[in-house]
Amino acid sequence: ESATAPSEDGYEVSEKDRIANSIISGISVSPVKDSRVFNINFMSENPIFARRVANAVVKAYQEELLELKSAASGITIKWMTQKADEEREKLKQSEAHLQQYMRENDIVTIEDRVTVVPQKLSEFSSQLSRAEARRKELYSIYEQVQQATNDSSMSLEAIPAIVSDSSVQNTRDNIQQVQQRITELSKKYGPKHPLMISALSEQERLLKKKKEEILRVSNSIKNEYELAQANEDNLRNLLEKAKAEALGLNEKFIQYQVLTREVESNRAMYEALFSRLKEQNVTEESQSVNVWVVEQAETPLSPAKPNKKLNILAGLVLGLFGGTALAFFIEYLDNTIKTPEEAEERFGIP
Repeated sequence: ESATAPSEDGYEVSEKDRIANSIISGISVSPVKDSRVFNINFMSENPIFARRVANAVVKAYQEELLELKSAASGITIKWMTQKADEEREKLKQSEAHLQQYMRENDIVTIEDRVTVVPQKLSEFSSQLSRAEARRKELYSIYEQVQQATNDSSMSLEAIPAIVSDSSVQNTRDNIQQVQQRITELSKKYGPKHPLMISALSEQERLLKKKKEEILRVSNSIKNEYELAQANEDNLRNLLEKAKAEALGLNEKFIQYQVLTREVESNRAMYEALFSRLKEQNVTEESQSVNVWVVEQAETPLSPAKPNKKLNILAGLVLGLFGGTALAFFIEYLDNTIKTPEEAEERFGIP
């Protein structure tokens, strides 16, 4: 139990506080010039107590610094732990979002598809160009066939594409041969002669065959043109679909990259915080105070004051100078006449 005593301002002061105030008043700290060293002194009538207080002040200062560092480190660790938990939750959510997006959009093969689609676009574009050229090439022939079909004054046989057909040409050659034979036979036989009848019948068959061949070739031209047009339309549709697919894949891939970068950023932030947190924990466990005791206080063998020799010497010096000064001062105050010469000098008479 500690006793209490009234202070000057009326408040009660405990015995412990009184002793502490007394110790504080006796402590002095003085820096050593051109260094980072400080001397801690404590004046007391008890030399052992003076040594203990001086050493205890240094120890208390070290412990106080260590407590301050520990408190600051604890606040830092608490903040970093909370921040790491937040970043871990953000990382977890971003990873879940990325996995969901990959599952919903089949991102597993999207990178391969992104590289393949441009090739498809280029291939479809080339094929479409060739199909357009082929369709335009067939259109002029198809237009001639259509005009000849719709206009009775025009003959399909006059169309170069039909005339140049090998079957039509062979049939025409056969007809010319039969006609030439009929001309030769007509010179010898009449129209009812079996040879003439056979030749005329052959001519009729070949003419019918020529019409069939011309019709076949014209239909073939129509079919080829319609097929070329359908092929062009199909390639155009495929190209548009490929463009739409490329656009969709690019959008998906861009979003995928955005989500991936978000995951990587969150992971890097979390790992950096976690690593820093471990370092901080290790630092807290091994932290020290950068205050060292250069020299421990020892029990003094003689009192620091009073210095008797110095006091005696000072007393002698002060007494000597003081006595001399006093003598001169008394002499200065003395106005009596001590010699005849002073009387003659003062009064001006012999």
